[in-house]
Amino acid sequence: MRLGGPSECRSRRSAAGQSGLTLVGFLILMGLGGFVALFAVRVAPIYIDHYLIRTTVDSLNKDPDIESKSREEILGLLQNRWDINNIETIKPKDVKMSREDGVIKLHLKYDVTKNVVGNLDVLVRFDDLFLIKSK
Repeated sequence: MRLGGPSECRSRRSAAGQSGLTLVGFLILMGLGGFVALFAVRVAPIYIDHYLIRTTVDSLNKDPDIESKSREEILGLLQNRWDINNIETIKPKDVKMSREDGVIKLHLKYDVTKNVVGNLDVLVRFDDLFLIKSK
């Protein structure tokens, strides 16, 4: 007596050839995706703050009497704008300033350390040079 017909053999062969994501694979994939999302949520504000810092320094180009201002006045302007934007990652001590041929050079060099999870931190270094010309 013969057990199972051709349809049973065919269903066994097609089931053996199937592949897919197992529960363990799915959990690993979700864990990896969660870590990437957590990393992005922790690091994105650093770059948003850096963008705001750059725009505040660039806005000094619009000040018509910037050349007549002292170093302290310029740093005070920047600090006030950074306070308004709630930026705490940079301080006036991180700004080096020099004047050459009617151009003010601002060199911003600072580090931002942010905790991602547990004892894992991310360190982001910024080193920018801005040329401010009065109009």
